[in-house]
Amino acid sequence: MEEILVDENGYKQFFEELKRLEDLSRSNSALGSEVYKDAVGDGWHDNFAFEESMRESRAIAKRIDDLLSKKQYLKIVDDKDKKENLVNIGDKVSINIKYSDENMSDERMIEAAEIAQATEFIEGKEEKYKDAIAQGGANVSGGQKQRLSIARAIAKDPEIFVFDDSFSALDFKTDAKLREALAEKTENKTVIIVAQRISTILNADQIIVLEEGKVVGIGKHEQLMKENETYRQIALSQLSEKELSEYKENKDGKEE
Repeated sequence: MEEILVDENGYKQFFEELKRLEDLSRSNSALGSEVYKDAVGDGWHDNFAFEESMRESRAIAKRIDDLLSKKQYLKIVDDKDKKENLVNIGDKVSINIKYSDENMSDERMIEAAEIAQATEFIEGKEEKYKDAIAQGGANVSGGQKQRLSIARAIAKDPEIFVFDDSFSALDFKTDAKLREALAEKTENKTVIIVAQRISTILNADQIIVLEEGKVVGIGKHEQLMKENETYRQIALSQLSEKELSEYKENKDGKEE
């Protein structure tokens, strides 16, 4: 293998990423052991959680091996004339989205990015899907990070999706487009969304309202607006009467 030329920052990022993956590997191994014990104890050897943990552990191990194979070839370059040859240590956009399956087709990857409304900013990058994401996502915004994470989840295509405040950094227009596209993709899936914005969960089949850690309401949006004061106050504080009316009109139109 030829020398891999990096600047001081790239050299630092390389070892930070290696340490992060090694820590993650140790954590995953411990978790996998506990899950396996539970599976054996229950007499259920085909345990879904255990299989998921093992798949993730293998992906992490492969990434560690890849970095270790390059470690001895790293060379710090200070010469400005050689800057154009520097290698960006961060994972490419494509690797981030294909994290669950490195053999994933490009078509599936691009479809996931389109649903997550990530295509525009990816296509705007110099190398598009081959462009690198810096350590800690330093070269992408909060909303772009969320869209990449969502694209990664969509690309994996699980039976159950869990989005924990995953839409909070998105502007309302992007949020609406993403939810509409996601609804079509996950029509026969289970989707759990933890959100603080009412607009994100308006069309949910069931909404659970929490206040100070306690469940204070369960139902659909229309029902909760009529029967649950906590939900109604949150909705009125976040959405205008016009927006609420437009939602009702759109819903009535679809039902017809």
